[in-house]
Amino acid sequence: MNAPLADMALILARLDTLDKAILGLHVSPWMTTKEAAAFLRCSESKINQLSDTCLLPYRRLDPTAPRSTRLYHRKHLTAYLMAGRNPVKHRLSPEEKRLVEELL
Repeated sequence: MNAPLADMALILARLDTLDKAILGLHVSPWMTTKEAAAFLRCSESKINQLSDTCLLPYRRLDPTAPRSTRLYHRKHLTAYLMAGRNPVKHRLSPEEKRLVEELL
């Protein structure tokens, strides 16, 4: 086997190994305020502002504690991005909602 084909076979084998490793990982759809800010590429205070004005839904880590960590679902963050970061002026159409669900 010549060198380029051997290199290609090695690369494909490594990609297959990585693919199997990635599929084995479980990634939670819930994010903390810090993770949500990184996902939306904005500040944590902006995330809190959106939450406080009910533009970005969240859940508490401990629903009985009012100062418990806020958790944001990836689908809500994706919907916020797809709405052009202005969900007040642009509600998702049924087609856009379907696309969001397919992404998740």
